[in-house]
Parts: sequence; structure tokens; C-alpha cells
Amino acid sequence: MVHITSGNSDLETVRTFFRAYGDFVSSRGIDISLAGIDKDIAALPFPYAPPDGALLLARTDEGLALGCVALKKRTLPNGEQACELKRLYVTPESRGTGAGRVLMQAAIDWAREHQMTSVLLDTQREKFPEATHFYESAGFQRIERFNDNPVPGIDFFRLGLV
Repeated sequence: MVHITSGNSDLETVRTFFRAYGDFVSSRGIDISLAGIDKDIAALPFPYAPPDGALLLARTDEGLALGCVALKKRTLPNGEQACELKRLYVTPESRGTGAGRVLMQAAIDWAREHQMTSVLLDTQREKFPEATHFYESAGFQRIERFNDNPVPGIDFFRLGLV
């Protein structure tokens, strides 16, 4: 069984997953310096520290870490309080086990508990079709740009919570 724990108390595991995420992104031909991963690793737990953020880990009952997700509050120009989902990563061995869905549901639950009106994310449909399919299957819909991500070809998604 997969359950969620706080990554704020296990930053080394979060760093390991962020590095693996960076390697994965790089393997798809994306310049990770543009994605800000090294900056995120150096600044952890910020900008994902409570109360305006969270780092979540998926673990087995035995404590094996399967993946992570980072969340941060984002105030949109229209005043909407949204949750931005970042760095969702599941180990290759854990893909297809439901760990990603458990992390996604935990992220959505966190956003609801913190009175967010939506969950936002960005990805690159062309380079990550499996991620795009996963997000769309969770109910995310494509929207206009909401952040300043400098990576070319980025697609933006939103899941409304209200």
C-alpha cells in the first residue's frame, strides 16, 4: 500500500527525487538550467515550506520512498488563490503502481484543505506525452500561460476545485 508522508522532514530524499526528476527531464532534451531545478534543490524547503507550500513523499508501508511532489501557493492576477504543482516524480520501478495517483490526490487534497480554487501545472506535451495523458486523466484542462517558465513549448493546465 502507498501512503503519503511530509517531505519537509526528509529533505535529503526530496533532493534525491528532484535530482532524478532533473535527469529525467534532461534525458528528454530539455535544458534543466531553464527549469530551475538546481535552484530549487539549493533552496529547499523553500518555496515549498508550510504554510504556503508542501513537499509530499509517497512511501510503501515498509518506508520505501516511491516519489514526490512539491506544492506552492500562487496568487493569480485575478486574485485567485491557486496551488502550483511542481516536480511530480515517481521512480521508474514504481510507475504503474498507483503511486503517482496517490501523490496527485494528496496534492489536490492539500489544495482543498488550504482553500485553493484550483491546481495549476505546466509540462511539455511534446516531450512528456505520458505525463500530459496522466494530468488530463486526472481532470486537468489546458489553459493560457500562468507563469514565466522559460522552457520552450510549455503547455499549461488547470484543475478547478470549486
